[in-house]
Amino acid sequence: MKKFGLITVACSVLFISGCDHYNTIMASLDAPKDQILAISPASGSEMTFRNHLAREYYQLAEHEKNVTMDYRAVKRYENKIELLSENKMPDLGTPKKFDLDDAERSNLKTARSELMNALKSYRYVENREPLAKAFSSYDCWLDEAEESTFGKPMGDCKTNFRQAMNSLVVPYQYVEDDEYYEEDDFFDFAL
Repeated sequence: MKKFGLITVACSVLFISGCDHYNTIMASLDAPKDQILAISPASGSEMTFRNHLAREYYQLAEHEKNVTMDYRAVKRYENKIELLSENKMPDLGTPKKFDLDDAERSNLKTARSELMNALKSYRYVENREPLAKAFSSYDCWLDEAEESTFGKPMGDCKTNFRQAMNSLVVPYQYVEDDEYYEEDDFFDFAL
């Protein structure tokens, strides 16, 4: 009976210390999030792509931590936030690194290609936020698709990705004068 009690105590300590690690990291991310939101104007158009992306990943990490309790996903999103804070662009997830069924793998490959093309073709100030939303939603969709192969229902990430992609625009002034677009550096990353 003593062995069982010791094993239970040891497992509890490991579980609590593991959860504390993620809670500590998430708490440390609150300050950057508050700073990002503090500098954002009401319209949000002055925020950089990087800041929008960091905010999106922070919201995903918070959701995974507080709602789904998927600490593996929290860790992935935290790593992306950390890269962004170091002015490095995080990699967009690839379907080959996830355990997916063939149909969903094909859908995700097509969506990834669409997103990569959009990141090159829709680099306008007005698209910073939707491109960041599409980028983070794609990573979230990968995670949800993998979990669905194990019986968990899909969430909203695929829908969020599609909505963000459908909201991309080519503003009138850029259609009229292509040089205007080429001279301005709207994004803080070369994608």
